[in-house]
Amino acid sequence: MKVAIVGYGKFAPKHLEVLRALECDVVAACNRSEAGRTKAIEEGKIPRAYATIGELIANEKPDGILCTA
Repeated sequence: MKVAIVGYGKFAPKHLEVLRALECDVVAACNRSEAGRTKAIEEGKIPRAYATIGELIANEKPDGILCTA
């Protein structure tokens, strides 16, 4: 299942851990701030990050989206 994460705050790493344990393919993240996008890529090992949800959906077409903090 292709999953994307919206928001990359202090709880996101735990959500990632659970998604990956469930064998979800975390394909992208979305964050308004460039710092949040960089953190998702570097710390979360998420391959791509977008500034808007619309951009993320158009490019990735995920099966599910998790909104996190």
